Amino acid sequence: MPLRKARGHGMQSSSKKLKGGKCSHKADAIPTDFNGLHQLEGLEEVKRQLPESTSFSNNSRVTDGTEILEQAVTRLAALKPLEYEQVREVEAQRFSVRVVALDKEVERVRRELGGKEEGPHLGREITFDEPEPWPEPVNGNGLLNEVKAVFNGYLVLPPMASSILAAWTVHTYLINAAHATPYLHISSPQPQCGKSTLLDLLEALVYRSFKFASASPSAIFRVIEEHHPTLLIDEADSFLKENEDLRGILNDGYKPNGSVLRTVSINNEHQVRAFSTWGAKAIAGIGNLPTTIADRSIEITLKRKLPTEKTKRLRLRTIGKELLPLRRRIVRWVEDNKEAIAKAEPLIPDELSNRREEVWETLFAIADCAGGDWPKVMRQIAGQQNTSSGDQPAELQLLADILSVFEDKQIDRIFSNELVDALIEMEDRPWGEWRRGKPITSNLLSKLLKPFKIKAKQVWISPKNRNGYLKTDFDDAYIRYVGFQRSRTLKAPSGKNYSHFQNSRGNEARESHKPPESALDEGSRVLEFQSPEFEGKSK
Repeated sequence: MPLRKARGHGMQSSSKKLKGGKCSHKADAIPTDFNGLHQLEGLEEVKRQLPESTSFSNNSRVTDGTEILEQAVTRLAALKPLEYEQVREVEAQRFSVRVVALDKEVERVRRELGGKEEGPHLGREITFDEPEPWPEPVNGNGLLNEVKAVFNGYLVLPPMASSILAAWTVHTYLINAAHATPYLHISSPQPQCGKSTLLDLLEALVYRSFKFASASPSAIFRVIEEHHPTLLIDEADSFLKENEDLRGILNDGYKPNGSVLRTVSINNEHQVRAFSTWGAKAIAGIGNLPTTIADRSIEITLKRKLPTEKTKRLRLRTIGKELLPLRRRIVRWVEDNKEAIAKAEPLIPDELSNRREEVWETLFAIADCAGGDWPKVMRQIAGQQNTSSGDQPAELQLLADILSVFEDKQIDRIFSNELVDALIEMEDRPWGEWRRGKPITSNLLSKLLKPFKIKAKQVWISPKNRNGYLKTDFDDAYIRYVGFQRSRTLKAPSGKNYSHFQNSRGNEARESHKPPESALDEGSRVLEFQSPEFEGKSK
């Protein structure tokens, strides 16, 4: 900002008289801002010139000599960043406050102004389009089949994946009626398998889509609290595993009461506030998710497309317009049926655990309401996902593998080192390369079993007495965590034939450990389900 000549000698002077008649030469000592003027001429000259400054906007003027600090902060908050930088030190000294304190107060007022200033340094506002409902009632069976066809048209998908995607897409519009939301885990063994294309399709179809590849945990829970969007998280493998705060948001955000607590400043007082983490989320990345998040997810594993496999080309500039009519039909069907779906108590296959039951319940309700083959198909998919060995945490697989060792060797006790050797010999198991390519050890085995309260003890196997385990040490863990019905979902090692619940003593098996016949038979047949009656306008 241009400054007037200083009183007494003018701004063009290159020297200034000091006490004792000495002269301090300063070549080209011409102040270009108030900070420079303060250094050369002192605070009184700054005060004299500041009220008369006309280079700032009207909001920055001091109209009289009695401006209070609060008025000054409001005036300074209206300045552009570089303008504020020029005067911040002088203004802080004028009101006898620290510069850092003034900066904080100016920043607070700027936030209260609501972002009236626009520019690239402020990013862009987050907005969502809300499609109008279709004018006529929509058939649910036909709607899900139409959504399914969209995914099959643009992607080469594994069996049943398009059915999952269709029901999951519709569920994003029903998030306020859901009791839990299943996360969608989109994985692949290598890049270029279609994850980004699938996310682009979801972005064009789901409710309030918000796609990103990197974000701070605070940004995520704040956008959830304000907008409740459908989060589409790409490249999760690059930042999720090392981010404990983000994992915490995902762990808790699959239920409506999911939230995080943060301290915020309100009216200059620190208050603890809850921010929602609840909402639909699709997570794409290479490899596996952390166990706690995987347990809340439905997985779709993509493979790289072969040259002989043809799909439609996805054009980002037009796909939104092309799919808008379909979105409008989804909105209409949801409006007509959301109350019935919210009240529904769909039949749950017995083999699903409590967590998996929560994950699938809303999709079952949507399928039942849509009718057709969807109720049967959705439960078949749930059963297949439940029997996938990849869904089982390593600790549960370890319990099953240890049991197989006892059964294969027909023993009721084993030394720790012999159990470790037997685990390492299982070719299709991770125990041979458990940690950084090195095999599992007795100490690592002990750590994995510690949460189950299973500890090594002195075991006598004639003629030696060493650290080891009794088969009965594992009984409680087998029943509680592997379970009669879930035990059949754990994959047996290649070439091994065993029954998880056959006691090594044959007919002497205790009755309390014998599974009911229905638990053994149920896995070999497909259960038939009848759709309950819904009060929606269309099915």
